[in-house]
Amino acid sequence: MNIIIMMYLILAVFSFFAGVLVLGWISGKSILMDFRRILIRKGCDVYITNSNRNISHYYKVPKNDAFKIEGQTYITNPEKTLNLTSVDKLRVLISVTNFEKRIKNRIIQIDKKIVYLKSVMEIKKSKKEDVSIYKAEIEKLGDSKKILDNKLKQKLNNYFYNKRPAYLYTEGDPVPKDLHEFLTDQDAVILDNLVSRSMSQPVGLKENTKQMNFLKIMMVICLVAVVVCAGLCFRNATALIKICTNLGAGC
Repeated sequence: MNIIIMMYLILAVFSFFAGVLVLGWISGKSILMDFRRILIRKGCDVYITNSNRNISHYYKVPKNDAFKIEGQTYITNPEKTLNLTSVDKLRVLISVTNFEKRIKNRIIQIDKKIVYLKSVMEIKKSKKEDVSIYKAEIEKLGDSKKILDNKLKQKLNNYFYNKRPAYLYTEGDPVPKDLHEFLTDQDAVILDNLVSRSMSQPVGLKENTKQMNFLKIMMVICLVAVVVCAGLCFRNATALIKICTNLGAGC
């Protein structure tokens, strides 16, 4: 094989593997997760939070309606526990009982607020404006109560991410969590405001992040490395041709 062609092949292979290494270093675990999502269609995205507020992301295929992650069992549906051990069944029962207690306590608090607002509204009957405000607040609380009542009936708490099921867990708790269970009305308002502000930002500002800047720098470094390698190959090829010419050998 011609030595120049061989050097070009070496340069191409080196550039390819250098690009793969840089891409793997930048993307890390996420690129492996993307490959798994492409190859394994029946998988689910699993998010587990711990007491330090760190979130671990896994892509798993449920077996017998459960995931096995780091020795812990996480189920997809609390009504399907036949295949679980007695210990896991007890953990599921405790989690479901605590969930129902939290929801029922919130319903009791809403009922107390409604009773209080109705009593105040009776006192201020003479002021029509105040009465309309209290009625609107009572109606809003009534809607919140209906949502909580429905949560007591709803057993399957899964979301969807990129057209695949996604489950949220807290570490050690086998039952999937409903994110909205922990949101108050004020939390919802704050989140709405944050989303609105982020959507109103110019596109240029959104792209000007540290990750994008870092990626641009790495791309420039890779291009410089490729140019340097190409220059060295051309220089070495020229030197080899001169040596072959002086020796009278055919290269």
